[in-house]
Amino acid sequence: MTELHIQCERVLDALASGIIITDADFTIRFVNRTFQDSWQPGAQGAVGRKCFDAFPGPLCHGPECPLVRIADGAERIAYHDQRHCKCGSHPSCTVLATALKTGEGRFSGIVESFTDASTLKATQRALVRSHERLRKAMGGVIQAMSLTIEKRDPYTAGHQRRVAKLCRAIGRELGLSWEC
Repeated sequence: MTELHIQCERVLDALASGIIITDADFTIRFVNRTFQDSWQPGAQGAVGRKCFDAFPGPLCHGPECPLVRIADGAERIAYHDQRHCKCGSHPSCTVLATALKTGEGRFSGIVESFTDASTLKATQRALVRSHERLRKAMGGVIQAMSLTIEKRDPYTAGHQRRVAKLCRAIGRELGLSWEC
């Protein structure tokens, strides 16, 4: 093993994401320490085995298998996976599978990077809640502005509400959603 090879393994072992490197024949050539320890305890026995034997799943050998799709020419595929997350600490993960190619551009294998999706899902939920709070706050600001204008000019009192009601009715007839 060359010094460069050893350094590359150390770098891959230091990553927070789980990494699996598979050759063109679907034989697992490398599993980093993060994947072994955090994603699938016992995965160190996977090296030298076919990926479909080490980690069997419903997509294996089928046209939807990400590894088959990459072997057939796709450069990069992102997908969600739960089968590698059997330890329970990661209910699901996002996997980015990328083709490895030789210097001549010939397919030589695949690198899969596993990232905990629970953080992303929690961030999405927080963003939805924040958006809802902002929408409600904006509605309150608009209502306050409307009341202020109505108090200053009694002639136009209620006009804004009637126009808003008419706009909502027109939007409904056009098939627009409430958010538009």
